[in-house]
Amino acid sequence: MLSVLIADDHLPVRFGIKMLTEDVLGKCNISFATNGIDLFEKLKQETYHMMITDLNMPGVNIMQLIPQALSLQPKLRILVISVNPEAVFARRLLASGVYGYLQKDASDDDMVKAIRNISLGKKYISSTQLQDISLLVGSDSQINNPFEKLSTREMEVLLLLLKGNGPLEIANELNISASTASSLKARIFEKLEVSNLIEVSRMAQLYGLAENNGGAVS
Repeated sequence: MLSVLIADDHLPVRFGIKMLTEDVLGKCNISFATNGIDLFEKLKQETYHMMITDLNMPGVNIMQLIPQALSLQPKLRILVISVNPEAVFARRLLASGVYGYLQKDASDDDMVKAIRNISLGKKYISSTQLQDISLLVGSDSQINNPFEKLSTREMEVLLLLLKGNGPLEIANELNISASTASSLKARIFEKLEVSNLIEVSRMAQLYGLAENNGGAVS
């Protein structure tokens, strides 16, 4: 029997995903996690075939959730269902080892296909992601959105900047020095070709990133 971990901090979402998963997979062993601490404890205690998770989980860094989960269970098949924009996060997370990425407003058909494919050990690539990949082929690795230029650590800093955190707050959050945080901020500005936080915020809003990340600099 398949064992599935559903991780989301909202009860209606967990219940909805449970119903859909049971419709697709039939009888299976389903567990729930409501925050990052709970999620990692369950991964330490029990082996799961599949995990369906949000990215914005309390108690865990958004950019570290997947690497930490896979470090505990390297064979875990992960489907991310999140409000975070597909254009910014999907390709990055697929490259890091997830089996599929969907936004929460995806159609039921897409969710059914994703759950079925991943339960069989197949990756799920949405039509939007396929289009992005086709645009990339033969384009000298053209970047389809500017945030793909950023490393994982730089993305962590960017997301904190969009929440209004300064270098000292970022340093405390990521357990790095304030000078390192400032250097990462400068590197982000250089890669995104912007000169201030207002421009960063506007770019994030353009890609749907700011409103899904707890606010942006105004």
